[in-house]
Amino acid sequence: MGINDWMEKRRKRELERINREIEALKQHGPLYQKEDKGLKSEGKYLKRDTNFGMFVVIGLCLVAIIGLSLFYRQKFTTLSDEYETKLSELNLAQNRLDNLTRNLNETQSRLKFKEKVETDLSTQYTGLAEEKEDLEGQISDLEKEVQDKKDEISSLQRTVQEKDRMLRDLEDCIEDDRIEDKENCL
Repeated sequence: MGINDWMEKRRKRELERINREIEALKQHGPLYQKEDKGLKSEGKYLKRDTNFGMFVVIGLCLVAIIGLSLFYRQKFTTLSDEYETKLSELNLAQNRLDNLTRNLNETQSRLKFKEKVETDLSTQYTGLAEEKEDLEGQISDLEKEVQDKKDEISSLQRTVQEKDRMLRDLEDCIEDDRIEDKENCL
């Protein structure tokens, strides 16, 4: 015998007991005497008492439903207000984040531009430094060449002066009547 059989027998016994009580009520009519307590009561009184009890229970249920509805409405309103507040704070934070992102993008753009300008200037500086070194080398070569030309000019001027002196001596010699042999002047 399993638990299911035992439960089945128990249900049958309970059903038989309830059926016996119903039969007893049908036989006795409006007056009912409970066997175990010995109390007598009239059927109308029980009916009225039961109806009043049901009315009270229904009333309490309605009051509870109305109270719970008001409570949850208040909670919902509070939660809705908190949600709206959080949503507006979130939108404000999103706007701030968008502004910061835009500023960051502008700053990055300016930084890239400055880096490009710096790279260009560095390249130009390097080119100009190399050109400067070339020009300084050319200047040095030209100064050396100028110095050489000055030395050459000085040498040529000395030669010219010497030639001038010789020419004057020669002219003096030619013009000098005292010298008879003019070929010796050369």
